[in-house]
Amino acid sequence: MFSAGSYSHLWIMIGVCLLVLLAGIINFINIYLVVMLRRGKEYGLKKVFGARGKELFLNIWIENTLLVSAAMLIAWVFVEVSTVPVRNLFNHQFSYTTFDWQLSLGILVVLPLVTSLYPFIKYNYTPPIVSIRSIGSESRSIHSRILFLGIQYVLTFLLVVISLYFNNQLNMLLSTEPGFRTKDIIIAQLTYESKDFNTYTEESMKQQQERVNALNKELSSCPYIEDFETSYIDILKGDYGSDYINEQGRKIYLNMRLATPHFFRVYDIKFIEGELPDLSDKGFFGVLVVNKAAMKALNYTTCQGASIENPLKRGNESKTQPIVAVVDDYYNGHLTLGKKPTVYMVSNQMSGDVYQIACVPGKKKEVLEFLRKTELKIYGSEDFEYSILEEDVKAIYAQDRQTSIIYSVFACIAIIIVGLGLFGISLFDIRQRYREIAIRKVNGASVKEILTMFVKEYFILLVAASVIAFPIGYALMKKWLESYIEQTAISVWIYLAIFCGIGLLILLCIGWRVWQAAQQNPAEVIKSE
Repeated sequence: MFSAGSYSHLWIMIGVCLLVLLAGIINFINIYLVVMLRRGKEYGLKKVFGARGKELFLNIWIENTLLVSAAMLIAWVFVEVSTVPVRNLFNHQFSYTTFDWQLSLGILVVLPLVTSLYPFIKYNYTPPIVSIRSIGSESRSIHSRILFLGIQYVLTFLLVVISLYFNNQLNMLLSTEPGFRTKDIIIAQLTYESKDFNTYTEESMKQQQERVNALNKELSSCPYIEDFETSYIDILKGDYGSDYINEQGRKIYLNMRLATPHFFRVYDIKFIEGELPDLSDKGFFGVLVVNKAAMKALNYTTCQGASIENPLKRGNESKTQPIVAVVDDYYNGHLTLGKKPTVYMVSNQMSGDVYQIACVPGKKKEVLEFLRKTELKIYGSEDFEYSILEEDVKAIYAQDRQTSIIYSVFACIAIIIVGLGLFGISLFDIRQRYREIAIRKVNGASVKEILTMFVKEYFILLVAASVIAFPIGYALMKKWLESYIEQTAISVWIYLAIFCGIGLLILLCIGWRVWQAAQQNPAEVIKSE
């Protein structure tokens, strides 16, 4: 991707990876603070019973090392399980490198050490009585957890916005018709003539023409072939052109394509103005036909009386040629390239080894078998090369599909990370407030009222995160979509869907925990807390 892919995709991919990494780090810190807060009482009691700093550090470090080792093992299991789908997605076999084991070893060594320092310093140099009493009373820890959770919401919103926008853009690209017929079109390499014209003799040229004529005659006789065009390139290739001069003397760069009337019939390209004249006496350059994009570039409103100077003409003959007809525009590549201004030099001369064949609908299999036999009959070759135009058009967006899938996967990972963080925070937060819930129940509060109170607190955080994330996501996507000529609409429903989805996740996580707490006997809770 870095050497031959889309740089915009690459930078967005890097950004997405960093967002997921940041969300994971924040989630880790958030849950780890909760865990350490719960363990503070235990560490305080160990110090009371004579545990020294070295023993306390080893206790914390060994626990963290075992946890990180288990996590690393699970991570590598996921890597191994995902090998096949990843290979199929990228059509590439990724091999393990030195970096992989260095990264794994670094995580195993560094992460337990880093995560052990904070709780060790905090509980080793804090009086045991303070550690024991601090459970449930540290407002700063609660505020920091809420802050971290809010940042996670922002990151998740951004990832989901990017994923949805890119998927919408991809769906728009795939659903937009290129403007020419793609169904039942076969692109086949059928002739095997020498490209070295210095080796040709009069006799060999005659034999070559006989073979080509025989091939064309065979194709014309096939009842399953509607029409065909020969060329050196198919409709998806040929990005070359030249400067043409309009009647005002201004130079305009236009794509060029040599074609015959068969080209327009094969691809069902409509003439919207003018028509093709008799081409029998028009020579190699034939007549000029342009598309609507070329008419606009040339600053012409009609082809009646319009002409341009053809730079390919040499000698004393007039370079100025009239435009005889205008055809509709089409995309001959990625939609981001737009509809290219094109001039067609249309003549009766057919040449080239690329055959563009329009089949009778539903008869592609029969035509392919016929072409294989015809090539063997005339050239004695069994090396039959062909492609299906419909598949070639889809292949243009193969990298877009890959990137879209990756964005979607990363967005799901971010949602899972936030879900785990929310579950961990709510688990601890609601557990800390069991007595409050019990007292509210004794005073007549219903489960619905208690649930509303808790959900409201987290929804305020959700609204604040969306106010921050949505404008940033909108600005990023607006900037990214500038590279696309055809753009998907940026609609409000995307933001509403994201907000409702994350809101539902909150409701499920919080609601389940509150419902569990509310179902307990208030007397037992008050007595045990």
